[in-house]
Amino acid sequence: MEENNDFAAMLGLASVEDLRHAAREIRKRNGNGCISCNYLGYTINYLGKHLLCDCVKNKMLASIYGKSDVPEIYFHKTIEEWNTKTDGNYNDLGVHSERSEYVYALLRFYFKNILKICHGTNITIRHSKNQKDNLHSLLFMGGNNSGKTFIASISVQEAIKNNLSAKYYDWSNLVDILSNFSRKEELNEAIETFKQYDFIAIDDIQNYDISQSNFILQLDRLCKSRLHSGKPIFLMASAGYDNTINCSGWKSLLRSCLTIQLPYAIKNLT
Repeated sequence: MEENNDFAAMLGLASVEDLRHAAREIRKRNGNGCISCNYLGYTINYLGKHLLCDCVKNKMLASIYGKSDVPEIYFHKTIEEWNTKTDGNYNDLGVHSERSEYVYALLRFYFKNILKICHGTNITIRHSKNQKDNLHSLLFMGGNNSGKTFIASISVQEAIKNNLSAKYYDWSNLVDILSNFSRKEELNEAIETFKQYDFIAIDDIQNYDISQSNFILQLDRLCKSRLHSGKPIFLMASAGYDNTINCSGWKSLLRSCLTIQLPYAIKNLT
């Protein structure tokens, strides 16, 4: 090392260490790597093998999450961040914390088995009054700050981390796609996604008074394509979500889901 530095000095150049430091600063400014990998993007194990640093893996995952339409604010969130004591606004759940603990345990179990579920393995659970049901598609019922978007987002990400194809849909945007003739290309993409993707989550399903015949027709196509795929879906819904849509495919999709009531703080009832 000293010989290299002396040689560089003789030529009037910076030392090797200075050059390395300068290169590190350039990588840092360009957003490459992190301090753990010296901004290289990889580490070297004791066998001399190059391994991708977690910072690079997370960057790659974030790109996939974005393409799957997961809200950026929820990137890299996990079920371990689910709070069983408070709602999304940090209001105390009180007696409903037990329900929150049930949701936490259910999701942990689902994510542990998500690969099997998406590949068609029958997984069963016992729940209220010792009832036994197939764990496949789930419908989560809850109000504001009950955790619906959080669950939809982490579920899609969990599927992606298991090398499954997954997509997050916002209900209001999906309604517009199904209703708007000018979005025909997006409609066809959605139908193909519902047919082929391993996992889908639809967030924030609300009671829209929609009687447009084209919307009903396209929603029917969408739902039946998902049902025929045999793949699971998560639906995040508010009260009254099923009152106004007279569509056989939609009603069949709802019936295929095990309904889970999300916890709520007493304060949110007023």
